[in-house]
Amino acid sequence: MRDYRFRGKSIEPLVSVDQWVYGFGVSVVKLTSGKSQCWMYTDGGVYEVDPETVGQIFPFKDSEESELYPGDIIKTIHTRASEDVSSDDPFSNTAPGYEEYEKIGFLEYYQGYNYGPRLRWKKGHMMIPNTSTLWRMKAVKIGNRFDNPDLLGEVRE
Repeated sequence: MRDYRFRGKSIEPLVSVDQWVYGFGVSVVKLTSGKSQCWMYTDGGVYEVDPETVGQIFPFKDSEESELYPGDIIKTIHTRASEDVSSDDPFSNTAPGYEEYEKIGFLEYYQGYNYGPRLRWKKGHMMIPNTSTLWRMKAVKIGNRFDNPDLLGEVRE
């Protein structure tokens, strides 16, 4: 069964250092002024959150079993042939002649012809169908694009 959990950054100051709120529902109210307000429903009450930061949990986790949401920054490990080798598997080939390199990108829901979660890098993107795809790339969450935009470098929307 699909997990209906959401995350959003609270507009109101919270007691904790972390301003992220996790809940089970979201409501967006369009005001007559043209602005919108977004409310997150949690077990602890209702909080106003920044609509740009709201996202629903993805149905998979990274290689360290961390929950993932849109906007999370992911570091992945890939391999490439450093010599003349017969296989060109871009994932975890540990045969001689291969070297590892890192890529950093962020998760988003793609709403084009192939709707679903995808990982976006500086050059290109990759649809993420399941957890094993992230595990093969040794994917690890290292932050999110709202709190740590400096981690992305040149990756932009």
